[in-house]
Amino acid sequence: MHSKMIILLDLDDTVLGPNMTISPTLVNALEATAAAGALLGWASYTSDKGLRAWERQMGIPEDLLPIRVSEDGAYITAPLGVFTDSHDGRSRISILTGEERWSNIFRNIREEVMRKAREAKWGLVETHPATWAMNTTSFSPIHPAMVAVDVTRRSSFTCEVRGIARGDPPGQLLINSTHTNTVKDWVRRAAKKHGISGNRVNTGNGWVDLGHPTASKSAAIAKLQEALPDRPIYMIGNGKNDIVELEGVHLVAVGNACPALKDVADTTTQANYSAGVIEFLESLHLEAR
Repeated sequence: MHSKMIILLDLDDTVLGPNMTISPTLVNALEATAAAGALLGWASYTSDKGLRAWERQMGIPEDLLPIRVSEDGAYITAPLGVFTDSHDGRSRISILTGEERWSNIFRNIREEVMRKAREAKWGLVETHPATWAMNTTSFSPIHPAMVAVDVTRRSSFTCEVRGIARGDPPGQLLINSTHTNTVKDWVRRAAKKHGISGNRVNTGNGWVDLGHPTASKSAAIAKLQEALPDRPIYMIGNGKNDIVELEGVHLVAVGNACPALKDVADTTTQANYSAGVIEFLESLHLEAR
């Protein structure tokens, strides 16, 4: 197997399972793969800042995954010298066009969703200006429901929909599809006011996302191929947005991946989530340099 490969990991529902944890041996598998010469990185909906925060929480050493394709392909950051532009001591490239215009659109959509939440009697939580607690007991054992809007992203509108469990353990975050679909409808209606098709609004396990029209993992990875040619790229993921149809890109679907990705993947693991990532990394049989 080519030791100079690039391996990109999706975060949510690939590395992270539903309970937001990883296999305890994932870091060991990543370190062994990097020691064999592979270049590791992320390709995620999550922002660059969010990816760094998750690395700290998961105990992943800094710079073990030096490539970061963030916000579903809106930006790529890498070690200095990979791209001509630099930002915060790293190479950086943006895939976006009309960034300022779209930033204003996403801000307007965010304000519209906040307005709908107020109309629905979702009480504003004072500790964060974009988090609501729903004052209802309409579903049990969750009370209240919570919607957190990620205000750190310029390239998309993203919000998470979670329920706070009352039982044991208290405070556990759970998913309620009814409220996720409610928020999805709000986002679609707000997007329509700006001439944006509702079909571009994506949803998953407790999240709703509307991305920038020129941002995609495919577009970002194509730029990465230009900067680092002659390196095969392996994209490990679980969702439709992980389908990158480019020559030289090998798709790996973890066991819990959606059918659309599994249909086109070069490899599908038996195990789910981070255990599936480990299964694939160990199948490469790379030897330390």
